[in-house]
Amino acid sequence: MAISKSERYEQESAIFQYRTEAGLQKLREWLFTRRDVINDKWMELEGDELIRWQGEAKLIKRQIKLLDQGPTIKETEQ
Repeated sequence: MAISKSERYEQESAIFQYRTEAGLQKLREWLFTRRDVINDKWMELEGDELIRWQGEAKLIKRQIKLLDQGPTIKETEQ
């Protein structure tokens, strides 16, 4: 399911606005914990499993960046 850039911007802005809420702070803690687990185990992995964990690490990095810095795309002009 693809969404337009304006919809994505609205969603990311809403997430960023609520970043101080307790639920999102717990999610942020969980993301950092998961990132630490991946950092500890990735050296033991190989093949498809390594590629899968690299993709997960990249997703976690994007999610943390969204919570800390805000939307990753520019607002579209209407």
